[in-house]
Amino acid sequence: MAELVAGSLADPGATWSLGTFGAIAEFLRDPAEPAEIDLAGRFSVATARGAIRIASLAGVRAVAWEQPTSGIDGWSHAVAFCLPAGTAKAVAAELGPDRGAVAEADRDKILFDLGLGAHGAQVCARAADHGEAVALRRALARGGDALAAAVAELRPVSVFRCRFARIEVRQAAPDGPHIHVLPSILKLGRSHAATAPVPAGWAPLLHLHPPHPQRDALGRGTPFARRHFDAFAAVLDRFGDPALLAVKGRVTDAVRRGLGPEAHAPPDGRHARAAVRVALRQMLATDGRGPVLDAWRAAFDRSSLRAG
Repeated sequence: MAELVAGSLADPGATWSLGTFGAIAEFLRDPAEPAEIDLAGRFSVATARGAIRIASLAGVRAVAWEQPTSGIDGWSHAVAFCLPAGTAKAVAAELGPDRGAVAEADRDKILFDLGLGAHGAQVCARAADHGEAVALRRALARGGDALAAAVAELRPVSVFRCRFARIEVRQAAPDGPHIHVLPSILKLGRSHAATAPVPAGWAPLLHLHPPHPQRDALGRGTPFARRHFDAFAAVLDRFGDPALLAVKGRVTDAVRRGLGPEAHAPPDGRHARAAVRVALRQMLATDGRGPVLDAWRAAFDRSSLRAG
C-alpha cells in the first residue's frame, strides 16, 4: 500500500479526493506545475494551489474498484482507503492552531470545523490571519448559517482531513484543487455511494484516482492508453474484490473463446452486474468490436449500445 501511495503521489496524472458522501476535496496538479514532494515518512505533495498529506496507513484498508459510467462505453476506477465505519458527526467548532498543516508556516493558523463532516472526515476552514480568525469566530458564535456565510465571503483555505490524511485547497477556481459540498447528499448520512463496492463495516475516506486509459484528469477523452489500463489491472489484482475479479475473468474468457451470452446466467448483485459491464466495455477498448462481443453487450449492457 505504501508503494502504491508513494508512486501515485509522485505521478501528476493521479488525482485524489478526501471527505464523505456529499462533501469532498480534490487534489490534482499539472505536470509542469512546481510542487514540493516528500515521499519519506509522511507522504506529501504541495503546490501553490493545494496540498495533500498522508501521515499514516496504520489500520487503513485499500479497496480497488471499477464502475461503468452512465451512457457511454467507458468506466471509472479508483482505490478507496478505508477505516472501520463510524457514525459520529462533527459539530461546528474552533479547533485551535492547525498543527497538522502541510506547510510549517501554516501551523499556527486557526482551524475551524464547519460541522459538515461524517464517518471520520472533517470539513474545516483555516483562517489566513488574525482578522479572518476573528471574523470566523464571531460567525461561529452567531450560529445558524452565519459561519457558512462568512466562509463564502472570506474564502479561507479549505482543509478536509481524516485520521490518516488531509487535503488542503488554497484557491477557489474549479480547475486544479477544489471542493464539492452538496447539502442534499450530506443529509443522506451515508459514507459512500451504493455503487461503490466497499466492504460492509468500512468507510472510504480517501480516494486515489490513477491515470485512466480513456480520459485525462479533467475528464476529457483521450486515445486509449494501454499502459494505464495494465497499471490499474495490477492494482486491481492486489486490492480488488476477488469475487468481482472472477466475474470479469469468466466473462472475458467466454467472449474471447467465441461463446455466446445465452449460457451465462445474469450475475447476482449490483456489483457483479457492474463487473460484467466493465469487462465488456474494456474488451471493446482492447479487442475491438465483433459479433460475439456485440451479442454480449446486447444481453448485458444495452445502455452502452444505445449511447453508441
